[in-house]
Amino acid sequence: MKSESIRNETFHLELINISKFANFPDVAKDQLNMSITNIIDRIFVQTSENDYILARFCYFNGLTNHFFWNALQCIEKILKALILHGNQSVKKYSHEIKDMWLEKEKFDDSFKSFNFIFPEDSQELKSTIGWQTNDVLAFFEHLEKYGNANTRYDYYGVDSSPEDLFKLDQLYFFLHNKLTNRALTWSSKFPHEQYIYKFNYSFPHASAVREDFSVQLNYNITNSQIQTEINLCLNKDALKHWLKENIRIKDSDMK
Repeated sequence: MKSESIRNETFHLELINISKFANFPDVAKDQLNMSITNIIDRIFVQTSENDYILARFCYFNGLTNHFFWNALQCIEKILKALILHGNQSVKKYSHEIKDMWLEKEKFDDSFKSFNFIFPEDSQELKSTIGWQTNDVLAFFEHLEKYGNANTRYDYYGVDSSPEDLFKLDQLYFFLHNKLTNRALTWSSKFPHEQYIYKFNYSFPHASAVREDFSVQLNYNITNSQIQTEINLCLNKDALKHWLKENIRIKDSDMK
């Protein structure tokens, strides 16, 4: 995936507190910027896109537990990407999407004003599905309750309605569009297009107005993006320092 598809490519390298970093040549700084952008894109944005498509697949195939798990995962990962591009660390976060959202509210008023809107094309369903609230924080609590690790083992029952799907679509469209105008991608041969666009009022089809969200087919990348960027980086210590300071990673993952 080309890094130019991601916004906010100019990363603020003052976060890298390394002796004599200011004296690094510009080419080394530029490459480090690119490596950081590539890592955020690969391990947070692209995996988030896969989780989003999987969540919709699970919803339409009655896999309710896995719908909520993947819904929580896709929101968590794309929020972490936004925080990292905002020049902040995500080391302190695990699955706390509500806390991450409130952090973004401090720097972006559009997060404060965001509310869910019932799809205009589907008003006749509103009374049928029992639309509960437009409040995004209430939806986060709902996702965190039914999307936590215990639901994978079915410790307690879960149920979902079209409201959950509509809200996930609106929220993911909002967050994804904050990062990039590129198409959603999927990493294997899978009939994913029908699951992205089926009853999706937030991500229109390629023929609709927002053509930038047409589907592309991507293939699995089996090598570690982190290790690839470390191998290519002119200053490996600087990149490893940024990784250790900003995301949860073990030394063994940065050989």
